[in-house]
Amino acid sequence: MLTKPVKSLTLIATCGLAVCWAPDSARAEQNEFLLPAMAGRIEAFELSSLAPATAAQSTAETASASPAEWTAPLGVELNLSRWARPSGSVGFRRFVRSGYGVLRGGEDVSEASLVPGSSTVSSFDFHGGGNPGVVRVLADIDGDGSISPDEVNAILTDFGDLNQFNIYFGNTKTEEFLGESSFELMKQRVLSAEADVNSQRSGWRADGFAPSFLLQAGDEVRGANSWDLSGARTKWVNRFKTSTYASYGLRMVRVSNDFEIAGAGSFLGSTYVGQFNDHDIFGPQLGLGAVAESERLRFEATVLGLAGYGRARLKQNGVFGEEAIPGALNRSASARSTNSTFDASEEHFAWHVETRLASSYRLSPHWRIDALCRWYVAGPVYDAAGGVQLTPPYFGYSAKAGVGQASEVFFGLAYTL
Repeated sequence: MLTKPVKSLTLIATCGLAVCWAPDSARAEQNEFLLPAMAGRIEAFELSSLAPATAAQSTAETASASPAEWTAPLGVELNLSRWARPSGSVGFRRFVRSGYGVLRGGEDVSEASLVPGSSTVSSFDFHGGGNPGVVRVLADIDGDGSISPDEVNAILTDFGDLNQFNIYFGNTKTEEFLGESSFELMKQRVLSAEADVNSQRSGWRADGFAPSFLLQAGDEVRGANSWDLSGARTKWVNRFKTSTYASYGLRMVRVSNDFEIAGAGSFLGSTYVGQFNDHDIFGPQLGLGAVAESERLRFEATVLGLAGYGRARLKQNGVFGEEAIPGALNRSASARSTNSTFDASEEHFAWHVETRLASSYRLSPHWRIDALCRWYVAGPVYDAAGGVQLTPPYFGYSAKAGVGQASEVFFGLAYTL
């Protein structure tokens, strides 16, 4: 039974999906939207707002309904309201934070040392055939229909001796990058708190980091313990409430260390070599944190440690004498363009340690400005710049691993419930 006129809304759908929206119990009105199955055809239908029936029916339906339930034809339900309303625990606050990286620093791969058992590639014996820098051209010299290893028709120098004299370029450009992308799912537990503060549903949060961007969502720890200090100088300290917490979960990290060098203006033409090292780390992560917040300000410090499975992918692309034309004017009579590649991978134990410092200023009951600084150190990280062998024409890479570290500062906005 309709108690008031409503505007109808016409929609067009091509698949079956039932959607039910039920607001909080404090709200008397209940809306129900039904999208029937179409069986492969396009059909128009109307959505109408239904007013509550009797008081008894409204009370029973409202008590049993789960807000923001999405029901699929197969009977799978997903409750979206759990993340769209305040946390059910007084020890946590629901939040979403996004930020943009404005400052990077401390990028370094220190103490690069040769890893035992790793392969070292040299341009003098790039293929490992025992002929450094030399290519033998074989032919059927005796005409017996078969080519023997001793039937050498010609010997070509593979420019392995070019490192014995200087090659000058009109200009060179080098770039080095050390960055990280990661995703983590963590469960937080407030320490020195009442038993009902921590529950199975509260304290979950997801954090994602990419170069120059961050996105965090879930529950954050509230300040709960008050200071009780006497004296005028410590009066402002009493405004802050503090909490400490422990966290545990899983994290996936990719640390990338890249190095590129390009030279132009040589009689051999342009020369380029790029080394790209990706390090994937996956495993359990543990953390400790502390929070101090007042009505407007909030500060948080966190230390996180990850240890687990690691995989390194080392890849190099090079081109020597890109415009080299043998015998051309002002060009070498024998040098030719040479393309080279290097690709290797390794599995090992890896670790990652990170420190985060965050500060916030509340603008309104829900919005605030956030700043976050993170510093991390990980290993083993293969040094891209230190391992490149600048020995043309094939270049090569000497696998050297060390410890990589970097820092980044983010500024952004946060929305809290």
